[in-house]
Amino acid sequence: MDISLRRVLGLYFLVTSLQFLPTAVFMLAVINSTGPNWILPAISFTQGVITAVAGLVLFRSSARTSDIPGSLVTPGIPVLLQLVGVYFVVGGLVSGVRPLFRLMFLNEVWASGVGSELAAAGIGILAGGLLIAQARPIANVLARYSAV
Repeated sequence: MDISLRRVLGLYFLVTSLQFLPTAVFMLAVINSTGPNWILPAISFTQGVITAVAGLVLFRSSARTSDIPGSLVTPGIPVLLQLVGVYFVVGGLVSGVRPLFRLMFLNEVWASGVGSELAAAGIGILAGGLLIAQARPIANVLARYSAV
């Protein structure tokens, strides 16, 4: 079942990555008065690529021999925590693209407001990384506090 959940999350990311394509195409026609014209479509394109790569990696995950087609197996809490962690990491990376591009290529007026956006993206990435790396200890803490 954990493979199926990975593939569902991967499919979600693949579909979400397609949503960035119209924005990137639209931004090709926008005149950017504060920086290079290519930066606006590059932001949406980069966000789409990050999401698509994450989706492909998750969707193409190999099946295990213990998976029985048509059976319903409940995955362990650590697997679910890791999947939520992947979601947070990808979300943090995608939300961090826009302020990074602003900081690197646009003027100081735009760059001055990116600190909070970068901090929010960093928190998402760190929280996701913690869930991925420490899934079992976190699951053990949750198990102690759950009423069985």
